[in-house]
Amino acid sequence: MHNSDYWKNFFSDKIEHAFICGCGHSGTSLLLAILSHHSRIYGIPSETELLLSKNGYLLYKVSESYAIEHKKQFLLEKTPRHVRHLDTILNHIPKSYVIIMFRNPLDTIGSLKRRGYNFLAAAERYIFDNNAALQYKDHPKVLTVKYEDMIESPQNILQQICKFLNIAYEEQIFEYYKSPINYFGAHE
Repeated sequence: MHNSDYWKNFFSDKIEHAFICGCGHSGTSLLLAILSHHSRIYGIPSETELLLSKNGYLLYKVSESYAIEHKKQFLLEKTPRHVRHLDTILNHIPKSYVIIMFRNPLDTIGSLKRRGYNFLAAAERYIFDNNAALQYKDHPKVLTVKYEDMIESPQNILQQICKFLNIAYEEQIFEYYKSPINYFGAHE
């Protein structure tokens, strides 16, 4: 959509940028909710689709300004389909990290079907998105997380994620369900 110089100038270097992506319905929303309760992270409460259309530009920039003003280390964005734009994120966005979620194909496809996909479209999306993700699984700025591992051993997985992002692990992240989503300081 844009050349590399555009993206390098679009993103502030005053904050680190983390992206959660993967096939839809693989646990990306749950991970965003949990990590958003870390004191060093501001999680954007809705998908920006920043790399897919211009509609997300304003939301991302306002969120970025909010995170910088509140002295957050990371701005965390979750759009599952950004898995198709990992080259842009990793090579053209300064101070960027990517967390890719994977989930059992039967569970993911079943969840997509319940959201209106037919079986073939759900299976194709699962294959396409996961193939895109697997190309970057060994990249040093990419961490892959299995949804099932996060459910089975959440503390271990969250400690790995915090280590990957070079931030201290905080127990309070597991209290994410006690608070409503924070939209720029206002609770909804």
